[in-house]
Amino acid sequence: QNAELRLRWCQIVLKNNLEAEYSKVKDFLHSQGKQKYTLPLYRAMWGGSEATRALAMETFSATAPQLHVNVQNYVKKILGLGGA
Repeated sequence: QNAELRLRWCQIVLKNNLEAEYSKVKDFLHSQGKQKYTLPLYRAMWGGSEATRALAMETFSATAPQLHVNVQNYVKKILGLGGA
């Protein structure tokens, strides 16, 4: 699928707290690690509900090893874990 479309869909899911679709957000973040797609989703998750914050922490824990070190640091900063 087109990454741009998946990003937009994930943003809609997070903005509207569509919990039934959270797995698609997680799958998208597992499928790629580009900063262009990763950072906006972590910002949306961290700025959302308790459920999206939990999703952010859980997803980052699972995907951090596959991310470039710079992307890891940016996500850590978003999540308040230190970083760049």
